[in-house]
Amino acid sequence: MKAPLARCDICSLTKSKFVPSELHDSKVCLLGEAPGYNETLPQLNYPNGRPFAGVAGDELNKILNELGKNRDEVNILNAVSCRPFLVVDGKVRNRTPTIEEINCCNDRLIAELKLISPTVIVTMGRTAYLAMGGDAKALMRDVVGTHFIWKDMFEVYITYHPAAIIHGGGVNATVGRTVRDKIKEQIDLAFQVQQENRQLRMFE
Repeated sequence: MKAPLARCDICSLTKSKFVPSELHDSKVCLLGEAPGYNETLPQLNYPNGRPFAGVAGDELNKILNELGKNRDEVNILNAVSCRPFLVVDGKVRNRTPTIEEINCCNDRLIAELKLISPTVIVTMGRTAYLAMGGDAKALMRDVVGTHFIWKDMFEVYITYHPAAIIHGGGVNATVGRTVRDKIKEQIDLAFQVQQENRQLRMFE
């Protein structure tokens, strides 16, 4: 077993690299998709790799910095902890996790969320949205910017994956800039909700 409670015994990713979540003393959780190649590479203080270590991670870091925050002020998890990949013309490429792979890792994800007990979870991308019980028939453009309560425990805010900024042509393109604004808006809102909850607890 690569992670407690994960169904590694029936998962198709048993031979893939496992990348642990990045957990901090924070009540804001950013939930991504799965590790890519860059995330599986060892880093200083992260010998087993690190979530959001590639180009999409660079975009996320920039957004956090613009909000006056850094990665130590959020928990960063993935819906799937191992790298999904496929081989095309002899080259190993990243791919989107299947619903079966999401389900195999879901008990692990729930356990980690219960451990850190976040005030708010920001799902970044379709895979993260589905891992939180989202509607598989829904289009991302229709659900981004909405929120719901998950299992009567956590408030979940929905946005795009930072990789969508690159796929949308980058910040200099209209689509890429719009996607980035949506991501930044939801992360900023998450910090606002965290602050409001902190202030409420002070008066309890």
